[in-house]
Amino acid sequence: MAFCPNCGTEVAGQFCPKCGTNMSGAAPLGAPAPASSSAMASNIASALCYFPIIAIIFLLIEPYNKDRGVRFHAWQSIFLMIVYIVLRIIIGQLWLVSFGLAALLGMLVGIGELILVLFLAFKAYNNQRIVLPVIGPLAEKQA
Repeated sequence: MAFCPNCGTEVAGQFCPKCGTNMSGAAPLGAPAPASSSAMASNIASALCYFPIIAIIFLLIEPYNKDRGVRFHAWQSIFLMIVYIVLRIIIGQLWLVSFGLAALLGMLVGIGELILVLFLAFKAYNNQRIVLPVIGPLAEKQA
């Protein structure tokens, strides 16, 4: 007797009586799923590159480090994080001069960075390439 791979119900015919899954070609319950050799879609990988740790990982692992689009977004993300760190260091030095000014600039830079990263990830997900000034051409050379 066959069992539905979706819900585990015993099936006598071609369709599962409980969930309606087509049983033609279905693997028995408990059998391992077939191995998938396909990689994540390029647009999803490009959007995920705007998380810096993931960008570094995508530059190191095989299917993604061959894709020019994913490499571009990974390098642009890394360069953007370097600029962000430098800005944070400069703002940190302003604490010595003016606490209020440094706090205000820190919040503005943080909010601006968040908005920019979300915007770039959204555009990368939609297969649109936004080349930022200065760091964008550097990322294109690296890709």
